[in-house]
Amino acid sequence: MFKYMAQNPKFQKLFALHAKEFITQLKNEGLHFSIACDTSLVCFDPPLIDEIKEKIGKVAIFILSGYSFESLEVFDDFFVFEAGLILKEGEDIGTILKIPYASVIQILAQDEDSSYPIPIFVNPFETKEDKKQEDSMHAILSKNPNLLKG
Repeated sequence: MFKYMAQNPKFQKLFALHAKEFITQLKNEGLHFSIACDTSLVCFDPPLIDEIKEKIGKVAIFILSGYSFESLEVFDDFFVFEAGLILKEGEDIGTILKIPYASVIQILAQDEDSSYPIPIFVNPFETKEDKKQEDSMHAILSKNPNLLKG
């Protein structure tokens, strides 16, 4: 059954919808939270260099509190916020993150009685890029192989 659910787009859309609802409600209630997400689907503005992307990894946790929380905007298919990424002590960069709800793996809240964050939302399925978009890009590149040449 789990494999069926993981491969069924209806369940993937359902989890994305629930992630959106959780994030919207947390924002409306003024409650700070953290998210763990698949960074392969996250858009960074300005774009990150490969070295920084490697440091961040495939899954990253972003804390939405303070200015990051205040800058949070919720849209139909994604949410956006500003964040400071700490590269090493004393060195960070500012970036705007655009995160599709489908890439949210966990939403975590901090319990005042615990030093550990508590998962309040978990998406157990591997995130996948939109198959139509991937097929479309592949078709364009197969007909126009010179597009990627410099």
